[in-house]
Amino acid sequence: MATTSSYIQISEYALIEYIYNSDIISTAQARPLRLYNNYSVEYYYINNAQSLGLTQNVLDNTATRLGREGTKWAYMDIDPVAPVINIDNNFTLTDLTSSVVSNIRYDKVKLHLLSGYDFPGLDGIILQIRWNEWNENGIGGRNFNAASQVYVKGEERIEFSLSPLFVGDRLYDKYIEFSVPSLSEVNFDFWNSPTATNTLGYNYTFNSVGFSQNSQITAQLFEIDTTLTERSNRYFITGESYTATFNPEDIYSYISATIQENDENDYIEYYPTWNGQFIEDFIPVLNTNGGDWVVVNQLEVNEQIGSLFVNTYSLTSLQDTNLNQPAVFRPVIRNAAFAVSFNIVYTMRLMNRVNGQEIIRKSTYTSFNPKKYGEKLSKINVLEGYRPVKVYNKIVKMSEGDISQSVQYVGSPTVMTQTVFVNSYYDVNMISVDSTTTVSEKLGGTVWGQGENTVFLTKFDNYVKFKIFTKSADKKQNISLDLNATGMDVKLAFIYDDQSKIYVNPYLDQTVADPGAGEIMFRVDDSISTRLLAGKTREYYLVNQNSNGDEVLMYGGMFADQKERKKILEEKSNQLLADLEKKIAALQVTQFNLSQTVTTTTSGVTGATGQTGTSNGNAAINTSQAEAIANAQNAQSFASSVEQGVTSALITAANNGNLSSLNLVELPGVSNNGGANINNAKTPFVVKPSNPNTQITKQNISSSALKKEEDNL
Repeated sequence: MATTSSYIQISEYALIEYIYNSDIISTAQARPLRLYNNYSVEYYYINNAQSLGLTQNVLDNTATRLGREGTKWAYMDIDPVAPVINIDNNFTLTDLTSSVVSNIRYDKVKLHLLSGYDFPGLDGIILQIRWNEWNENGIGGRNFNAASQVYVKGEERIEFSLSPLFVGDRLYDKYIEFSVPSLSEVNFDFWNSPTATNTLGYNYTFNSVGFSQNSQITAQLFEIDTTLTERSNRYFITGESYTATFNPEDIYSYISATIQENDENDYIEYYPTWNGQFIEDFIPVLNTNGGDWVVVNQLEVNEQIGSLFVNTYSLTSLQDTNLNQPAVFRPVIRNAAFAVSFNIVYTMRLMNRVNGQEIIRKSTYTSFNPKKYGEKLSKINVLEGYRPVKVYNKIVKMSEGDISQSVQYVGSPTVMTQTVFVNSYYDVNMISVDSTTTVSEKLGGTVWGQGENTVFLTKFDNYVKFKIFTKSADKKQNISLDLNATGMDVKLAFIYDDQSKIYVNPYLDQTVADPGAGEIMFRVDDSISTRLLAGKTREYYLVNQNSNGDEVLMYGGMFADQKERKKILEEKSNQLLADLEKKIAALQVTQFNLSQTVTTTTSGVTGATGQTGTSNGNAAINTSQAEAIANAQNAQSFASSVEQGVTSALITAANNGNLSSLNLVELPGVSNNGGANINNAKTPFVVKPSNPNTQITKQNISSSALKKEEDNL
């Protein structure tokens, strides 16, 4: 059975939280005792001392009133040499464990105290939870005390809240807790079988008449003004008192709070519900019992920056109309440029303005796309080839000071140009999602098939860029995959060693990654990369999450530590060069065999005819042979261009005098496109790293330097 908390403001410094259906406790764990008070002619429900940790509702925490309307109370403390319970014949304690049901359902009571309140001028407080017996009129007879808890100032009974409670513009950070039998459950058991002798209604009422079915729960708080000591026992004199009543049954369990993103519009909607419907029809039902119920909505926006959540916005509003439709809210994410995610905590307070009673529900909406609600709206994606241009390096200064353009000035303005280098600090990984793709050439680098690509990470923040291809309809060439297409929501995913998943959302900046051209960039936070590199798992995944919440794997590859980059790239380059040499050798053999076939066939045809002319059959043979020779020559030409590219890369490395500058990235079909060399961060060759067509050449490279680098390789 679900539990519901009802909050009742009983005084300026005290708030009662009544938690329905909190626990079911067996009588073997918490023995039910009945205390009879002859001064007030009332019964009290308490548990044995051994159940202190379960219910707190024990004799040692109880105070009893010496008369129905008196202000003097006896403290039932068991520590004195002669406790009150043993020396005052007006009190009788009876163990009813063997007389009642074996399991009892309890409600929990928390008396929350205002932050900073230390009972000035008081010796403590007494909190009673009471019901009414049944009588012939059916409206309730004498009182029954489900609990009569006392707190003496200075005793270690107050607990401090790990999450302070904020209700009615007040903060409560400590509380006193105890449990009482559930009145709704007690009445259900008794009135279903009034003659049964094992119910609480039968055993805890005079003449076994049970409790009134119309009884409300009454909470009364008494302030202790004075403490007296008589024969080593303490007695209290009370002054001010406060009273609150509330329902014995949980009629609020079907109330909930809903917050979600609108399916069609870019805003968040939130609203309270009852039994899955808008709460508007339930409010009149609550008001029939003399209430004036309204809804208080509270929103809090928290932005995740690294591993921390920062509260950036809060809103509280009172709603007493339009409860048949959602309220809307569009958040502004202050740190959208680098926030990992954000959440909105919706706290719905259903409040009775008559007595301050509140029913609280909470719900949370979480998004991993903070840029959608950034301070500036997302840019519209345009077709490939149309990209925004940023000017970094033009600074104009006028020689005669700052002069308005509408004013003539003497002399010419001095135009100063300053070059600003933009570091190529991210890798560009060219991959194909087509399952049939093998390693293939593409202008500017290598397109890696499924499982072939390696991403390199450091223990710092990493920017990883992908250029994603797929096969054309004829399966003959790689073409860019349009990531702007409907249903595309690509995320970079990793699986930790404990099998938990982490998803990284795209870094949306079209100046460096154009989704329409198949480009996408991810920012891998240092907290993620550090944990990944410390683990054993070395796979990454690109997954597409559709509108149904399904995750579809697009591409899977490997990741490695940046320190392993040189070794892994050398291994890949050597393997690709070896494969290329095999292809070249095979092409040379094919070309030789074709040339021999052409010679033999031509000779045979000529010998058969005895003429140098050709018949129609000879013409077809010659045409087929010519095409084969042309294809072989084209393949040989491509292989030669590749060898020239490798040689050019080696010459460049030799000229730089540093093997780390050996960059085979730009060699088609040869090496992994791992991005610009790390030395480019010092003297980069390109200003816009997103432009893959930039070409750099070096001149005057000596053959001796080339030979040196070839030996090193």
